Order: sequence, then structure tokens, then C-alpha cells
Amino acid sequence: MTNPSAVILSSSTTLRTGFVEVSRATATKLKFKQIIKLFTIFLFIIIVNSSFAQLKRANKHYDNFEYIKAIQLYEKVVKKNPSAEALEKLANSYRLTKNYSQAELIYAKLMSQPNITPINHFYYGMVLKNNNKIDAAKEQFKLYSNAVPTDKKAELSVKSCDDIKLWISKAQQFEVKTVANINSKHSDFCPMIYKNQLVFVSERTKDLVNSQNFSWNKQPFLNVYFSTIKKGPDGSTLFSKKAKPFSWHINTNFHDGPVCFNAEQTTMYLTRVNYVVNKKDDNFVNRPGLYTAVLEGKKWGKTKPFQYNSNEYSIAHSSISADGQWLFFASDIPGGQGAMDIYVCKKENNGWGQPKNLGSAVNTPGTEVFPYIRKDGILYFSSDAHSGFGGLDIFSATNIENNFTNVKNLGFPLNSSTDDFGIVFSDDNTNGYFSSDRSGGQGSDDIYAFTALNKFLTVSGKILLSQNVKDPAKNAKVTLLTEDGSIVNISTTDSTGFFKFENLDPDKKYLVKLDETDPMFVNKKKFYMTDDKDKIVRVTV
Repeated sequence: MTNPSAVILSSSTTLRTGFVEVSRATATKLKFKQIIKLFTIFLFIIIVNSSFAQLKRANKHYDNFEYIKAIQLYEKVVKKNPSAEALEKLANSYRLTKNYSQAELIYAKLMSQPNITPINHFYYGMVLKNNNKIDAAKEQFKLYSNAVPTDKKAELSVKSCDDIKLWISKAQQFEVKTVANINSKHSDFCPMIYKNQLVFVSERTKDLVNSQNFSWNKQPFLNVYFSTIKKGPDGSTLFSKKAKPFSWHINTNFHDGPVCFNAEQTTMYLTRVNYVVNKKDDNFVNRPGLYTAVLEGKKWGKTKPFQYNSNEYSIAHSSISADGQWLFFASDIPGGQGAMDIYVCKKENNGWGQPKNLGSAVNTPGTEVFPYIRKDGILYFSSDAHSGFGGLDIFSATNIENNFTNVKNLGFPLNSSTDDFGIVFSDDNTNGYFSSDRSGGQGSDDIYAFTALNKFLTVSGKILLSQNVKDPAKNAKVTLLTEDGSIVNISTTDSTGFFKFENLDPDKKYLVKLDETDPMFVNKKKFYMTDDKDKIVRVTV
């Protein structure tokens, strides 16, 4: 028989032993949970610190305009912590490097964040407009306008969404074609005609001159290139198969171009960004400036800086008038209308007069750049704030009594939903070239050719003091008006009484007005207007 006490003892021992085993298991389990919790907290701290460090590095690149580097870091940050700050700067970086599809996606995510800065509605609208989503863009512009009613660009942007539909319905004034043998996978832009060459700016592949990348978009620095213009058997325009550097005296290791030339093509005006290291000022920025070079035999001489270049503001994109008396350029000189404005200087002896802002008819709170003064005195420029299709559009402005006004969008297809800029005309103004980053191109910016389709309206005739064609009103002031009385342009008759207004909108009606205070008209009861065949078509009483 088994000893009961032994059983009890045995049972008691087993119970005690079992109690001890349960306690150890429970303690181990509790300790494991604490370790997991501590590890999770520690891991969270590491992730937060890592995310914060990445955001700090990304912000540094962003502040230094190194957007490609910033994008790589912001993408990592938003995967871990999609904060409003990271999303906003990531969206801006994509927008500023012209990746509009990605910018749209990030701005859409940003919109779900609480208390976002109102300007993001405007930028989101711009990107939607770039992506041809006009109605959605209009809604974002309205949201911005409601939040910041004092900002004029919001009102203009809403209006532009309605204008686009009207412009597309009109007859096209230009035919646009791609240019063979010019464009590369990089950016090629700002064409200029020089003798039998098409001179342009390019981010070509690295070579002995161009061996570094620009931090903004990680592309090579800008240099000036050219391609020889030839005529094909059918009369078409052809270009040499390979573009070459324009001049080793002009191209440097950093940004060179765009360029323009005087009428004699003996003086070059060049935009350049020099590289200067300023160890005393961490905020120092190398800014664009203008430089001139004179043709010495067959080579370009040393470049000389424009007298108004400054470390405090940028001066770029020059254009010289046919008579060499007026120099136009873009600048952010303090006190302007917006981010960049168009300015002009008048030739004075061996230098230039003070820069004059072209005023609010041309310049806006936005950006006006790439001016081009045509031989007939019409100014062309690009703007992102006048009513347009999206991005930079090309506009024209007329010089009326020394003031540029009547700003007009050149319409589709010359303008697109993205950036269109850097226009130049042939000698007869019937064709030319411009640059654009529209879809379907070879690189980020491409050069395109255009031809005027002669669908513009021309108003012309002769003003006579009597019915005799040999009795002209010489040097008479002639004003062209729209039906509502707005001045379109002002001209002066020549020695035969002839006047002419060209490139007019065919969808409008116009009136011709004479200056009745002119002494030659004061005592005249009648004066006459003829057509180009000297047939009297109107008598003014």
C-alpha cells in the first residue's frame, strides 16, 4: 500500500513545482512583451529620426534649388510620414522641373491635408491646366481666389480657362512643325537666326567644355550651339545633321545663352551665369547677367558685362531693336510688377540709359520673360500670368506712342498647355521658330518651326486732301480703333498718304480715325480715303 503521506508529499511537491513553472512562464511572457514594446518604441524613434533627418536634407536641397536631389529624399519621407510640408515641397519640386503628371498626383494628396497654404490651390490649378484639365483647374483657381481675393493673378487665371475654349474655336493663324536634326533628348531652346545658321541654347551631352550637371534638373549646363540652314530640292528648309558649339570664345563651363544679334550681326548680346564662390556669404547666388561680344574678323572677341548687371538681381533674355537704339531684357529688378518683368534701355553715347519697366500693360504679378522685338517694332514675349493656355504662352504687344499695349495671345497651335517661349521671325515675318516643352517632343524643351497662314486681317489705304491722288495727306496721324473705341495701333502716313495696319484679328471690326486737330485737316470740309488701287472708298465730312 502506498504511503499516503508520500502521496500527499508528492502531490504537494508537484503542486509547488507546477506553481513555480507557471510563474516562470508568465514572467518570461511578460518580459517578452516588454521587450517587444520597447523595441517597437525604439524602432519608431529611429524611423522618426531617420524621417526627420531625410526631411532636413531634402529641405536643404530644395532651398538650394537642387530639385532632383530633393525629390529623391521627399519621396522617401512621404512614404513614412506624408506631412503637409513634405508633400507641398515634393509637389513644387515636380512642378518646377516640369514633371506635371507627378506634380498633379502629389498636389492631389496635399489637398487632403488640413489647413494647407492657399497658394497650393493656385499651383495645383496651374498643373491641372498644364495637363489640359481646364475645368478642374478653374475650380482650384476659384478656391484660391476666394481665399486670397486681393491677388489679381487668381482672377486672370479663372478668366483664362474660359478664354481657352474661345481661342480653340477660332481659325488657326499659324502652322507648327517639328524641326529635324536640331532637337536632342536634352533641352534645346531659344532659336535665333544668324546669317545662314540657326543658333540656339542646348543642354547637350557632356564634353570638354560641358562636363558638369546643373543641380536644378541634373542636366548639363547650357551652351550655345548652331546648325547650318540649307534649302532642299523642293525649297524646304533643312538643317545640318549635327549641331556644333557656336564659339569656344563664348561657351564656358557654366550657363551661356540665350543670345541675340544686332541687325548688322556684328555684336552679340549674351545671357550668362558665371560661377563665383563667395565663402563670406552662405546665401550668395550666382545670378544671370548680360554680356556683349564684338565680331573681330571671323572670331568673337572677349565678352564685356552689361553696365546694369548686379549680384542683387538677374538680367537675362536680351533683344536689340533693328536700329540698335533699344535693348529689351527680362529682370527681377526690385520695384517691378512681378517675379520677372520686361525692361528696356535706350542707347546713350557709348552706354545705355536707365532700365525702364514696360509697365502694367505688359508686366503682371507673375513672370514675363524672353522678349523679342521684331523689325516692325512689335514686341513678343512670354508670360505665365496673362490669360493663356498654361505655363508660359507667347504674346505680342504694340508700341503706341512709346507705350507697349494691346497684349494679345498668339493662340493655338503656337501656344500649348505647357511652356512656349523664345520666338524669332524671318526677315519677311512670314515664318520663324520658337521653343516649347509640349508633349510629343524629343527632349524637355524642343525647337519648332511655324508659318503664318495669312489669315490675319490688314487695313490699309491712302488719305487724300482732295479727290486728286496727287494731293496726299503726308505724315498724318492715323489711329486704328475697335468698334468699342479701344485703340489698336497708331501709324503715320508716308509721302503718298499711305498707311497700313497688319496682323489684325480677323474676327473683329475696325475703324480708322484721323487727328482732326492736325492743321492740314482743320479747314478741310472733306478728306478722302482710297484702297490699294487708288479707288476712293470713303469720304469723311
